[in-house]
Amino acid sequence: MTDEHGMRKSESDRGMNHMDEFNVQEELKKLPDKPGVYIMEDRRGEAIYVGKAASLKNRVRHYFQPSAGHSAKTRALTANIRKIQYIATDSELEALILECDLIKKHKPKYNVLLKDDKTYPYIKVSMNEEYPRIFLTRRMENDGAQYFGPYPSAFAARETIGLIKKLFPVKTCKKALPRDAGKGRPCLNYHIYQCLAPCRGNVDKEEYRALMKDVCAFLEGKYDGIAKELEKKMKEAAENMEFEKAASLRDKISSLKLVLEKHKMETELNNALIEMEQFEESTDADKKVAEEALLSLARILASECPPSRIEAYDISNTGSDDIVASMVVFQDGIPLGKEYRKFKIKSVNAQDDYGAMQEVLYRRLKRAFPKDDSISEKPNEAAFQKLPDLMLVDGGVGHVNAAREVLKRLDADIPVLGMAKDEKHRTRYLVGTDFKLDLYVDMPLLKFISSIQDEAHRFALEYNKKLRKKRYSASALDEIKGIGPARKKALIKHFGSIEMIKRAGIDELMAVESMNRSTAEKVYKYFRS
Repeated sequence: MTDEHGMRKSESDRGMNHMDEFNVQEELKKLPDKPGVYIMEDRRGEAIYVGKAASLKNRVRHYFQPSAGHSAKTRALTANIRKIQYIATDSELEALILECDLIKKHKPKYNVLLKDDKTYPYIKVSMNEEYPRIFLTRRMENDGAQYFGPYPSAFAARETIGLIKKLFPVKTCKKALPRDAGKGRPCLNYHIYQCLAPCRGNVDKEEYRALMKDVCAFLEGKYDGIAKELEKKMKEAAENMEFEKAASLRDKISSLKLVLEKHKMETELNNALIEMEQFEESTDADKKVAEEALLSLARILASECPPSRIEAYDISNTGSDDIVASMVVFQDGIPLGKEYRKFKIKSVNAQDDYGAMQEVLYRRLKRAFPKDDSISEKPNEAAFQKLPDLMLVDGGVGHVNAAREVLKRLDADIPVLGMAKDEKHRTRYLVGTDFKLDLYVDMPLLKFISSIQDEAHRFALEYNKKLRKKRYSASALDEIKGIGPARKKALIKHFGSIEMIKRAGIDELMAVESMNRSTAEKVYKYFRS
């Protein structure tokens, strides 16, 4: 091993050690196993290298493996990296295009600069000619033709051209048109419906150009219209008893459907990965905020330990109907959905918000205090046996005092705070019996309380809407024996309204699908009794 080689190795090692201080391994964990572009920056925040990858996770990790046998250039690069950013894409092709754009924009010192676009293959559709052709090229010119790409390799471009030739009856020979039109017989492709054979000289120029426009649409990813057109032509061929042509079109449709299915699967997988990443990122963050917020709550409650189990309550109603309440549970700052509970208020009307809150708290807490002789409800649920370390109620000091009356009655020693909003209906204050804390002085606590209040409100509103929908969907038909959901739906669909059903005679009722005379008579008599 030469001194020069030894010097380079130690320089690389120093770079690697310095990167450890920036939590390289943690940064690598964030990279997804999907196509994309990675941008490596130096200490000044300048891009020093831009690369593409089929798998960002695997490609970038390779730079930091000591046993990978890196070149001197790569070792120098890793020694200067201070930050790694990435942009995920839907495909390697998109990654390639984006890489080209970013290299041209930033001109990173460790990239081999792209002098022009000759290196990358494109698919060219010569719409500047009377009878357009389709072929591979490495040069983009301002000649009126349409170019698609760049493609990651010549193989990928040729594979795409091959698929187009299967799907569209385009010319693939080297005859120059219209100069060579009518000279010689059309080739085999014409006879197997793989080419319109404009070489015959009797194919309308505009008809052939329309076909090439479909090819361009396909290369742009507009598949649906092409599939419908192929199906239309297949049916026409079958009706004209051109069965070989119909079979060929059927095969083309099958090939196109495979492309569509692959594209759909790739899109769904990509969306799922993005959602998973977003979920993981958000979970790591509504955790960090929770930890800080729980410490703040411990200080407010003058407690040595942060509250572990927090229960929050909200009331929702539609006028004086469908008054409901929600109980949402947060365990160590994380929502515990399986222990959420909902209540339909029984004893008060919509004008008594305090009374509704007292009812739900009493019904929740009495499950944990079976010694109360006035209780005659369902057996205790396991979730209700776990008393909270903190109860939060939606509202101000009035709601807090109402809650404390219930706690006093049950001899329960649980702290209660109110979640109050400002005049713009935004979470703003945390309220006790003798204080009102402006949450804007503690942003982590504001975010945490806002998330709890929003979740309690959402869960209550969801239950309210469910009951309201059930109430509105009920009708007089529900009271008639023999009228189930199917017949109810058929009657309303046939007559349009309950009022019209009331006016219908027995014969008219029997005209409805699935209605017999016996059931029709029951409906007729019900509305006249």
